[in-house]
Amino acid sequence: MIVNFMRKRPQLDWDEVRQIVAGLANELNLPLVKVPGNPADSLQWIDGIGVATFSERFLLETGWQVDSSGSFLPRPITKAHSGSKVLRVVRGFSKLSLATATSRFYGSKSRPYDTTERSVKLMAEILDSDDLLSERFGIASAIGLALVEDDPEKELSSLDPGVLAKWLEGLNLRLEEIGYETLWVRAYKDFG
Repeated sequence: MIVNFMRKRPQLDWDEVRQIVAGLANELNLPLVKVPGNPADSLQWIDGIGVATFSERFLLETGWQVDSSGSFLPRPITKAHSGSKVLRVVRGFSKLSLATATSRFYGSKSRPYDTTERSVKLMAEILDSDDLLSERFGIASAIGLALVEDDPEKELSSLDPGVLAKWLEGLNLRLEEIGYETLWVRAYKDFG
């Protein structure tokens, strides 16, 4: 006879989950966050931590699943268990964070970016990182900044996957025109 001593934790109701989401949004310092008012709405933020990091914390505290399929280039999600309650999450990006991600993508020797499954998967992994705009990737960040320095709309951000796809395509073309190596040399001089 097999005995399972692991109890299934009951899933919390929406009011409890909403309080936890608001607390996590504050604790994790989610930029430009919009906490959902009801379970049909999505939790939304721009840049900040990756969906995977949020999901780990959220799942531990609530037992709910996370659906990021409405986000731009979502990473594959674990299919929600039957009967599980699901929080929809949409993480958007600024042009600068997309420029930095494009720089990191090119630096991975996987260039140029296109819509093949391999490229999309690698870019999704880069975009789900917690530190797109951190100082940790100094040269990539400097290349990203140089990529948008003349763009009058460089401060814009969006949650819309269509807008983000256009921005990513434009950044990719601009990086090909200028030349990754040219920008890399310029950025390296600043760090040398």
